[in-house]
Amino acid sequence: AQIAPEDPETTAIIGAQLKWKENEFTRQKALEALGIVGPPAKSVVPRMLETLKEKPTDSEVLALINAFKAIKPDPKQVATPLRAFKAKEEWANEQVAEYLKSIS
Repeated sequence: AQIAPEDPETTAIIGAQLKWKENEFTRQKALEALGIVGPPAKSVVPRMLETLKEKPTDSEVLALINAFKAIKPDPKQVATPLRAFKAKEEWANEQVAEYLKSIS
């Protein structure tokens, strides 16, 4: 099956997978898919930010940052939650800091 990024239903279905808190693989793959969708996935950015409150793995954090790079959300929408977030590993925190620098 192919992803139809212009179809809002596609984004909604992928975004719904972010609710699977107990399955990091599913959430990571959903974040990667939202990155593939790109700017049409802006409607899911609030849910993406919610994952930061749910103790994401460092791999999920990297997938989130890469998705944000592709989606290009409003910097005002993502900056504060990302600044408040602290990942487990320093390399993940560095990815967040680098992204924040790129959008400021």
